[in-house]
Amino acid sequence: MPKIKIKIIIEIIKVSLLVFFLYIAFKDANFPDAFWKPVQGLLKVGLILLAYFLGRHFATTYEEGWENYLLVLYSIGVLTLIAWAGLGSHVENADPLFGGGEEVIDFIPKPGERSDHAINIFITFLIPAIYGVYKKRKTLDCAIGKDWLDKNAG
Repeated sequence: MPKIKIKIIIEIIKVSLLVFFLYIAFKDANFPDAFWKPVQGLLKVGLILLAYFLGRHFATTYEEGWENYLLVLYSIGVLTLIAWAGLGSHVENADPLFGGGEEVIDFIPKPGERSDHAINIFITFLIPAIYGVYKKRKTLDCAIGKDWLDKNAG
């Protein structure tokens, strides 16, 4: 019984020290900004994982491997063009069902800024999507076996 009490007291002291040092570390923080930066990072990771799983999904669309890679390239290219065209503006007062609304210009991006944004999106999504196609095709090739590959390679 006394050993359990001593362990509990030690854990309480550890937690108290942790809270004290975290208070010292966080006392000057701007909490809304400090909170949203990790959330933005997690959202970016989630979008990259979505691109990876989208690539895995596209890997089985066509029997030929190169057609699947082109499908991923086209999809990411269209997404990039939409993001490139919409940089600096958004639509307000749009009806969810019928659309419409008015386009509001937040800022006018410089040509280099727009291009940097587009290449960032293109590379960020293309690499995990192509890797997803590669991994799925590799899994399918191993599951199907060498005989099927030899028969359909030519």
